Amino acid sequence: MTGEPHHHTACWECGGVGALDGRHPAESMKAIEELTGLRPDPSGAPLIFGRCAECVG
Repeated sequence: MTGEPHHHTACWECGGVGALDGRHPAESMKAIEELTGLRPDPSGAPLIFGRCAECVG
């Protein structure tokens, strides 16, 4: 663990969990704020759900 905020991804189908590159969370948090007006807590680690590449396959 780096102690730096980062996002995680989680696959609904297989349950796999991954971490996104450290550059992406700041960009994503800014987009969330611009789109919704919500100011995400920068110390949090959001979890993004979807289907991984293997399950989409």
